[in-house]
Amino acid sequence: MNFHCDTSYVLKPERAALLQTCLTYAHDFGFGYSFLRSRWHMDPYSAMENIRVCQEKDETGRDAAIIDGFIVKKYIRPRRLWDLWSNRVVPTWWACTMPESPMQTYKMVYCDSFFAVSHAWLDESERQAVMTPINNKEWPVPIPKSTTLERIRTELLHHTHVGLEYTWVDVLCLRQKGRDSQEPVRKQEWRLDIPTIGAIYRSAHSMVFYYSGLGRPFQIGNLESERHWVNRAWTLQEISRNERSVVAGMSRSSPRVEYDEANIPDNVRAFGKKVDDLPMPYGANRKFMFFISEMHRRFATSELDKVAGLNYFIITGKKNVSRLPIYNADDDPEDLWWRLVSVLQPNERAEFFFTYPEPGTGRGKGPRWCPSWSQQKKPRNLPRDGYFSLKGVEFDTVRDGYWINRQPVSCEIKGLAEISEASKEETRRWRPEDARSGEVITLGTPDGIAWSAFADHNYPIPDGRYTLLMCDWEKPSALERWMRCVVGQIAEPTLEPFKVFEKVSIIWIEGTENRFLELWDEERQEPIALA
Repeated sequence: MNFHCDTSYVLKPERAALLQTCLTYAHDFGFGYSFLRSRWHMDPYSAMENIRVCQEKDETGRDAAIIDGFIVKKYIRPRRLWDLWSNRVVPTWWACTMPESPMQTYKMVYCDSFFAVSHAWLDESERQAVMTPINNKEWPVPIPKSTTLERIRTELLHHTHVGLEYTWVDVLCLRQKGRDSQEPVRKQEWRLDIPTIGAIYRSAHSMVFYYSGLGRPFQIGNLESERHWVNRAWTLQEISRNERSVVAGMSRSSPRVEYDEANIPDNVRAFGKKVDDLPMPYGANRKFMFFISEMHRRFATSELDKVAGLNYFIITGKKNVSRLPIYNADDDPEDLWWRLVSVLQPNERAEFFFTYPEPGTGRGKGPRWCPSWSQQKKPRNLPRDGYFSLKGVEFDTVRDGYWINRQPVSCEIKGLAEISEASKEETRRWRPEDARSGEVITLGTPDGIAWSAFADHNYPIPDGRYTLLMCDWEKPSALERWMRCVVGQIAEPTLEPFKVFEKVSIIWIEGTENRFLELWDEERQEPIALA
């Protein structure tokens, strides 16, 4: 240690005790060097207390992170980091230090920042499973057959900024499938580690991108391939505009990616533009529904991974999000989707309520007011615009149900039952020529008033009596004289003290400011449960 840390300490009893403490954690000198490096310059007794408190805070923090099946700490440090200097994967708390002064409160801090590696996994036929002392052979590390971990480490050391000793790469720092006896441990770790991956990329000092596979030379490749980085579900949360980030795998045969230059190949230009146009997961005015549509476009090993990959977009930039659903590899994607819906912001839930034209099909698993995960995969169901509600869909944790505060308006709807044969195609997106015009006649308050209406979707609304719930009334509205409404039925029997509304579809009605105010009377609004 003296040689590697440029010190000349004498082996006194207190330093011998520190080394003995190290032996209880370290499997070889590489682990020992990583364990002691950040503490070697401390007073030995302070270093041992530092070790105790760091480990205790890390373990108690992770134990307290999950309550009743939900993660209540949305930003949590990665469980492990790859120490490039010692070439060992170590618990993150090994890389933590604390102020030595007893007057200061113990607080875990990184000894240095870390950077994260983003890459797309190759097909299983192109991967190898490597048992390595780097992770103490805890699990076989899946990497491309055309590279080695030593080659990857060499390149990462070349790309590191001054002072960066640690990196996070999923194949080494996220426990992978291995021995059957370790499967319970992996599943237990993944409950917390999978939903919080996005936060790791957000908190990293910088990022290294392997667009062509981990450790492989960079090539454009087939931009339509399911395995390409730009099309993978998990990489959606790894997009970054960090100026310190770099593209790895640049060889003599690799193309330059400045797509705006003249006289460059079309595929290079297409790749550069595709990467440049990718949506930022944070720092941009993107609605949650936008990321859902983007996720459905991408590819993953399972639908469950796509739903789990949306966790990061729930928490990013939102201070009042208090929990996230855990990841369970045995979950049904629909079950995870409904748990995810329960933690969304009220205005985000209102997007589904006011923009999806069909009722949910999640009977027995989910509500009717919101589409199921599988419903959203149909192009005909995807809304074309976002929507922001000041008074959104609330979640009642006591009743385990949803409600919204609105004025229910009884009405009769005519002329929106027929849809064109072409628009019935499941794969067809709605087109302007598919719009249907009809009429709405309000009953009760206001009574007997006829409103022009149209439906901008492919879902039929049979003639009959319904209840309307109007979206937030704003002046001027996006379409100036048109207002969006949800069409449904008041279900019987009702759940006291709320009426229960069962969604049928959505429509637009035409009117003026004064007429819309008749449907938006604050005094007539009431909490309505959503089926």
